[in-house]
Formats: sequence, structure tokens, C-alpha cells
Amino acid sequence: MLFKRLCVDANGAPEAVGVAASEQGFEAQPVEVRTSKKRPEVRLPIWRGRGVTVAQTDGFFEVPLRQCNITFHVVSPPETTFVADAVSTQLGFSPFNAAAAFKKNGKPNKSYCPEWNITGPDGTEWIGAAIVSKANRFSLGNHVQLSLRARKANEV
Repeated sequence: MLFKRLCVDANGAPEAVGVAASEQGFEAQPVEVRTSKKRPEVRLPIWRGRGVTVAQTDGFFEVPLRQCNITFHVVSPPETTFVADAVSTQLGFSPFNAAAAFKKNGKPNKSYCPEWNITGPDGTEWIGAAIVSKANRFSLGNHVQLSLRARKANEV
């Protein structure tokens, strides 16, 4: 699974993510982004493959923590529980918030975002998340985003 290989196994490190993305045949297409008039542009490492975008960030915009995101551009968005099951299979454990997948009445929770506690190869503690989005005025097309971000110091 690309998420595990490119983000988790690479420990979210820019160089390791880049090597893993290149090994998958993705093309590096970094983007320069201006965050404010007073600050210099920030280079956002991005790799693209057919229907997939990988981004790695360290302190980009207001997020000071390391992140690695893989976005799959899909024709039809899958059910969130399907994505959660697939990621859980690859990681070997379930989301820590799996109980939130269904409402008290047993119906699926449409706003459910599965999250996993992940320990990286070097012991770094991460939060993994899966977001399934349908095309709308704020988003170009349907997509599934798998994200890995370093855990905040005060986060449980």
C-alpha cells in the first residue's frame, strides 16, 4: 500500500518520501508557495503519478508539524469504512476512533474520519487519517486523502 510505503515507512521525512515516490515512478513537481508578504516563499515537495499526488510538509503555513499526504483522485468515492478497513489491514490495527463510524441508531456517520495511532520506524508518534471527499465547489474532483502527521506534544 502506497500510504504505508511512502509515508509511514519513510517516517514522513522529505528525502525518504522523495526516494520512495521516485521508486514508484512518481515525478517530482515541487511548488513554490508564498505564505505572506513578509516571509519568503516555501517550497512544497510534491510528487505526481497517474491519479495520485504525494505531498510532504514540514512547518508549512500554520502547521508546524511534519506531514505526509497521499491523495488518490478517484472517479467514484468509496465508502469511508471501506477505506478504513483497507488501511487497517495494511497497518495491522484498527482506527482508535472506530466506534465513531456509526451513530447510536446504527446508521453510518457521514462525518466519520478514521484515525490511527502510528509509531514510526524511529519511534516518532503519528496520527494517520483517511478523508473521503466528493467533488464540490472547494475541491477538484472526488478524492481519498490519506494523511500522516506528527503527534502534538499534548495530544493523547
